[in-house]
Amino acid sequence: LVDASSRTSTTDASVTRGRLEARQGTSAPWGTVCDDSFGLPEVTVACSSLGLPTAGSSFRTVPFNLAGASTQPINMDDLACFGTESSLDQCAFTPASSHNCGHGEDVELSCEA
Repeated sequence: LVDASSRTSTTDASVTRGRLEARQGTSAPWGTVCDDSFGLPEVTVACSSLGLPTAGSSFRTVPFNLAGASTQPINMDDLACFGTESSLDQCAFTPASSHNCGHGEDVELSCEA
C-alpha cells in the first residue's frame, strides 16, 4: 500500500506489517524512517494514512535482514506527530540532510485492528 508520503516495504495489499518508508513528493526517492522519538502518535498516523487499522498497531526497530540498503536514504528522523495528521509529512521531523541514524534504527510498522 502506498500513498504520497509513506508505505511499508511490501506492495502486497494483504500485508499489514513491514519496514516504514517515506518520501517528500512523488518524484523523490523512497527512504526509511528512523525510530528516534517514534511512538504511538506516529504509528497512528502512519497506519491510518495507509488505510490500515490503528487500534492494535505497534512498531519496533527492524530486524537486521529487513533494514534498508546502505544506498537507501533515511528520509525522516525525530518524527513528532500529534496523532491527528492525515500523513507523516504533516508531522514535524528532521529531514534526510540532517538525520543522525543508521539503518539499524529503521522502523518496522505493524498495523492491526
